Amino acid sequence: PLMTLKVIGGIHWEALRLWMKGLKLQPGHEHPDTNAISWRDQQGDMHHEKF
Repeated sequence: PLMTLKVIGGIHWEALRLWMKGLKLQPGHEHPDTNAISWRDQQGDMHHEKF
């Protein structure tokens, strides 16, 4: 258990150092539509369809 606390503390310490240096955080990416499919036809053209 002590090693776990040491690792967690180390991660937070490094995060604090980066924050103090002025690191800019970026928001996460949006998830793609789960109700969509893509396929290629016989000519090789790409098609996308949302439901």
